[in-house]
Parts: sequence; structure tokens; C-alpha cells
Amino acid sequence: MSESPALSPPGCEPAVACFKAVFPATQSAIGPVRRRLRGCLERAGLAQIADDVALAASELMTNAVVHGCHGLPSTCKVTLTAEWTGKRLRVAVDDPSDALPAEQEASAYRAGGRGLTLVDALSHRWGVEPGSRGCGKSVWLELDLFAAEERVA
Repeated sequence: MSESPALSPPGCEPAVACFKAVFPATQSAIGPVRRRLRGCLERAGLAQIADDVALAASELMTNAVVHGCHGLPSTCKVTLTAEWTGKRLRVAVDDPSDALPAEQEASAYRAGGRGLTLVDALSHRWGVEPGSRGCGKSVWLELDLFAAEERVA
């Protein structure tokens, strides 16, 4: 698993600060990436939203592993990228599948299917874009940081 957190120097507002992790498409890899993301956000001064962002990112990573890499070789990789400025935080999870995610109706008969509903509740926006290399997709969420701080306070 590779990870590259990049934080801005204190007192210096960069165009973008970021965290990136490339990990194997296994459910056991999601927890460590989620914890590293949360820690990176806390160190960057975003502790008040770190838990919500980590939870929503975990849902996107789970969807990528379970659906985006289903039936692919064990060498399949998923990439999580988190970028933020003073105003906005964006988390994107890339997987090799072109199949689009869709919110599902909650059901008492199904254990899963609520992940995107949770992402929608925890973020200000979310969506899907085609993969940057002409295949796959990137499922992303965004939070407006000032609005997120007000929501937590």
C-alpha cells in the first residue's frame, strides 16, 4: 500500500493540500486507509470533520472494492485521494469499473445498500466522473469547510 500525505507549512495556504493512498482491492485494506486519512485530516486542523469524512470515504472505498473490482484479478488497486483548500474538501475514490453507482432503497431484507445514502447525508455534494485514463470511474464527495464547521458547532 502506498500513501503520500502532503500538508502545507503552517501559516501558508497552498492551492491544495492532499492525501493519497493506493491500496489492494480487499476489504481488509479499507480500515487502515480510513484511519490514516482521519489522522491526516486531524493533523491538518480538520479534526471537527475528520470522523465524518473518514466514514463517508470508507463507504466509497467499500463500494469500489465490492462492486468496482468484483471479478477482477487480485492485483486490482483502488486509489483514494483527498484534497482541500481553506474552503472545500474533496475525496475521490477511483476504481477500474465503468459501472455507475446508484443509491438503493433501504430494505429490512438487505444488510447493505445504504452506503451512498450515508455519503449523501455526510457530504454537501457527491457524484461520479469518468476515470482519468479513459477507463474506470472516480466517485467523489465534497464538503464546504465553513458550512461543515457550522454544522458541527
